[in-house]
Amino acid sequence: MRPRTKALLICARDKDRQALRRELEARGWTAEEATTEEQAKTALDENQYPLVFLDLRMFKGVGGAELVRKAGPRPGRTVVVVAPEGHAGARAAQRAGAQGAIPDPVTGEAFMEVLARSSLPGL
Repeated sequence: MRPRTKALLICARDKDRQALRRELEARGWTAEEATTEEQAKTALDENQYPLVFLDLRMFKGVGGAELVRKAGPRPGRTVVVVAPEGHAGARAAQRAGAQGAIPDPVTGEAFMEVLARSSLPGL
């Protein structure tokens, strides 16, 4: 049995984190969670994650782009952001290296569609 791969879910909404966790765990991944910017920064400093999900709704304006830069891009890492249509931070996050974006409301299906286009194993 291969070791489980870790993903970091940076999201303040319980419902969204639970949906994403279910999708990942069904594919053999483990999901760690950060519900604040500080928790996210600490987790990114202390761990290597091949997948980072960042909910831009947690940040005002383009503030989430700073975490995208901290999270990636790196070889073997995919950063996916969620943003309501027209969110000011969505373009900044993509310029900072986010490889995928899903709209609000978050669904496991939309998340997995973005990941299917990534190069991550097991998705």
